[in-house]
Amino acid sequence: MNDHHKTKTQLITELEALRAEVAALKEDRLSRRNLETLEAVEPRQYTILIVDDSETDRFTYHRYLSQNHPHIYKIVEFDNGEEALLWCQNQLPDVMLIDYFLPDMDGLEFLQELRQQTDKDRIPVIMITGQGNTEVAVDLFKSGAQDYLDKNHINAENLHQAITNVVRQTQLIQQQEWQQQRQQLITKTALSIRNSLKIDDILQTTVTEIRAILESDRIIIYQFQADGTGLVIKESAADQAFSILNWVIKEECFPEMWIEPYRQGKNRTIDDVNTDPSLTECHREFLTSLMIRANLIVPIIQGENLWGLLIAHECTAPRNWTTADVEFMNQLAIQVGIAIQQASLIEKLQTELAQRKRVEVELQQLNIQLEQRVAERTAQLAQANDQLQIELLQRDQLERELRNREKLLDGFFYAASQANVGLSIVDTNLRFLKINQALAAINGYSIEAHLGKSSMELLPEISSEILPILQTVLDTKQPIANLEISGIVPSQPQVIRYWLVSYFPILGETGNPIALGTIVIEISDRKRLELEREKLIGIIEATSDIISTVRFDTQKIEYINKAGRRLLNLADDAPIDHISIADIHPQWSLKIIQNQGIPAAVRYGVWVGETALINHQGREVPISQVLIAQTFDSNHTQYLSTIARDITQQKQSEAALKESDRRWKSLLDNVQLVVIGLDANGNVEYANPFFLQLTDYTETEILGNNWFNNFLPPNQNHLMETTFLEVIEKNCYPHYQNPILTKSGEERMISWSNTLLRDVEGNPIGTISIGEDITERYRLERIKAEFIAVVSHELRTPLTSMQAGLSLLHDKIIDANSPEGEATIEIATEGVDRLVRLVNDILDLERLESGKINLEKSVFNTIDLINTAIAQMQDMAILAGIILNATPSSYQVDADPDRLLQVIINLLSNAIKFSPPRSNVWLTVEVKGRGAGEQGSRGAGEQGSRGAEGELSTQQIPYLLFTVKDQGRGIPINSLESIFDRFHQVDASDSRSKGGTGLGLAICRNIVEQHGGTIWAESVLGEGSTFYFTLPIEEVSNEK
Repeated sequence: MNDHHKTKTQLITELEALRAEVAALKEDRLSRRNLETLEAVEPRQYTILIVDDSETDRFTYHRYLSQNHPHIYKIVEFDNGEEALLWCQNQLPDVMLIDYFLPDMDGLEFLQELRQQTDKDRIPVIMITGQGNTEVAVDLFKSGAQDYLDKNHINAENLHQAITNVVRQTQLIQQQEWQQQRQQLITKTALSIRNSLKIDDILQTTVTEIRAILESDRIIIYQFQADGTGLVIKESAADQAFSILNWVIKEECFPEMWIEPYRQGKNRTIDDVNTDPSLTECHREFLTSLMIRANLIVPIIQGENLWGLLIAHECTAPRNWTTADVEFMNQLAIQVGIAIQQASLIEKLQTELAQRKRVEVELQQLNIQLEQRVAERTAQLAQANDQLQIELLQRDQLERELRNREKLLDGFFYAASQANVGLSIVDTNLRFLKINQALAAINGYSIEAHLGKSSMELLPEISSEILPILQTVLDTKQPIANLEISGIVPSQPQVIRYWLVSYFPILGETGNPIALGTIVIEISDRKRLELEREKLIGIIEATSDIISTVRFDTQKIEYINKAGRRLLNLADDAPIDHISIADIHPQWSLKIIQNQGIPAAVRYGVWVGETALINHQGREVPISQVLIAQTFDSNHTQYLSTIARDITQQKQSEAALKESDRRWKSLLDNVQLVVIGLDANGNVEYANPFFLQLTDYTETEILGNNWFNNFLPPNQNHLMETTFLEVIEKNCYPHYQNPILTKSGEERMISWSNTLLRDVEGNPIGTISIGEDITERYRLERIKAEFIAVVSHELRTPLTSMQAGLSLLHDKIIDANSPEGEATIEIATEGVDRLVRLVNDILDLERLESGKINLEKSVFNTIDLINTAIAQMQDMAILAGIILNATPSSYQVDADPDRLLQVIINLLSNAIKFSPPRSNVWLTVEVKGRGAGEQGSRGAGEQGSRGAEGELSTQQIPYLLFTVKDQGRGIPINSLESIFDRFHQVDASDSRSKGGTGLGLAICRNIVEQHGGTIWAESVLGEGSTFYFTLPIEEVSNEK
């Protein structure tokens, strides 16, 4: 059917189809051809920047890049970051190879400087690092690097591959940005077609935007004319010299074939007119005359007809037109075709409407003329009848036209429904004449249910609000636009909904309203968001936290809630745009915000810290502050939002807590008691200085180690760990005592008071124990107990034998003069002698230890002392069959001769008693510590005694060393120290068989130590024992 004979309905249908096509074209897609162009990197020259302080490494990379490869690399080298950054200010290379460790900065610092310099988030950087640290790689990628290589594993292949990947990523990003710009132009053109009927404006905008995106010299729209020629109707040129606007062009070189490919929708590209082999010389000259060096031609199709061409020209240089360029031009040509077709349809509609207007006017004139003729010429009824038939036909035509208009109105109502816009028409009685589906759905009734009904009948809930408005429109004949109303309708009876409504009168020929039109747009979602925003603002205003918003560029406050206004003593309506953050923060706080807070918020989105505000009284108020950078989907920070909380009470509490902690720590650090804190696993968390001083451990050696496995005797581990677990689980054993080990291995007895520690939920987390060192008290108590036990035994045995013997004599059971009686008296006498010796030894030891016996020192010769001792022990030796050997040495000493004689006699007596007959006992004395470097004798006895002897020798203090050696049975090594304790004997039977009291060696040690000396023993089982003791002397006189 010819376009001139199409009905209005058909034209409107075509117009709606075109609009639907425009909407479909708004989807943003990349064509397959565009995607294919991203699959490979085109061979060309690329600029490579290498920054490495190693000349060897730079030479290696240069060699790798020079190997066979489709690309040509222009390589620029620097050995430091500063020079490279300076060079990058003038140009940005295609790829950068950056060594992570540069002499003046590291890789992260280089990336941060480059990002600030280029204002780009993604930079074509390949970082070269010698450490395979995942955290470093993550930081590099976060800072904008696109790849990184391990310096130890770089080769030509992976270097080329990394560079190719970076180039491909860069081109992909550029292609996506370019595609987005082009798609935006396509969408803009489609929207212009929908929103505008001015085809000239649409076409001019199109060529201007295309040239801006393609960056070509000239874009034209070429329209074919009826005579076969073409006219340049629109143009955008980079230079006025390139303009060919309104030129009539006809290609005479090939008139038969040149238009047909365009009718078939085909495109044509010429990259270079001078070199294209498909051009004839005539065609080439023709294009040159139009200042065309390269062109891209796409057809503009209107319906099924070729309307014209959309052409891009390069006037001065060749151009390699890409698939994306062609696709872009094709899509815009489609939009231009739609715009042209739509404008043509509208023009036809307007022409037909104008024609029909004229017909209506003519019809009215005919009616007037007919009435005049009927009145004037009744005789001409036949002719009038014919004329009437004509008029009836014309009326029928008008009725058809009205029906078409009704269809047009129905289409308009339907289209509005598709756009979720409600439309209705009511008569002057406010009853529905017409309503579309969108408004019917809003009201909750069908379209049919509305017709003939009023709002009062259908919507009683909101009619009281609507009817007065409708009546006002009828009375004033003035529209009411964009009125916001709310209410409940049957479609959602439990929900309050919101609408934006416009009412307008429909006036008749007399100028009076004949109907009312309504436009309804639902804004419930938007309204709910507004209400939520109001609620949020209410919460912000009600909170005690200070919330404000500051412009990023000026740092001026644009909003502050009531809490902030109260702090600054500002009225609710007082202006704040003159206040900056510098006005409300002290200098130290402002520096933190400027140097730390704002940069961190901009970089990470949020920053949390403690600063301070200045209130209206000038007092600093400590706050906990959160800074949030607001970008609003842009690349730059626009606002800074802050949430601040007054932490004055918290700071006071912290100060009080710190002072309390200081006092407790001072108490625990200075108390002369052991304080140990253990966690729930028995590991040491705290040890006070007194404990470290007592045990000679350092804090590092203590903290974190298990208490039971490291600081208790092995035989106590299990018992004390079990006790600790019961304290943790049952909170029992608040007091107990146990030994601990010092660093030297010495055991110290500690009496503990334990306190169970719990967390805030009441769960046990460990213990704190305070202990008193009771080692000496414990030792004295043990000695006392042993003393009582031994003394009771030693007293009981002779007393029992004496009591038994004396009872026999007293009861006349045994005659005192008989041999048996004499033996009984002798036994009693021995018992009395033993008791006397025991009591004397106990009294001597107690007087010595208590200091009640003062040493009566005098100067004497050691040879006299030795001879006296040998003389007194000679008889005992002879009876025992022992040979006494003495080496007399004459030394003048200042000491108590009687007490030293007591020591020597005790040692000789023990040697004689525990030696077999016909064995030897030796007594010697010699001076030690006289010569430089001379070392004193060191025994295997008491460690402390040996240490003292060595110390005397090292300090060159002379001393006498007395030695008593025997060939007896020997002493076990584990008894070499304990034999000097009270009542200690290697064999319990010795006290009975040898007659000893177990106090002799204890008395000897006390006498020697009061003289400032040391006593110890060495022994080999089965071979004999040697006892040593030293006597410090200030001056030695040797007379032999």
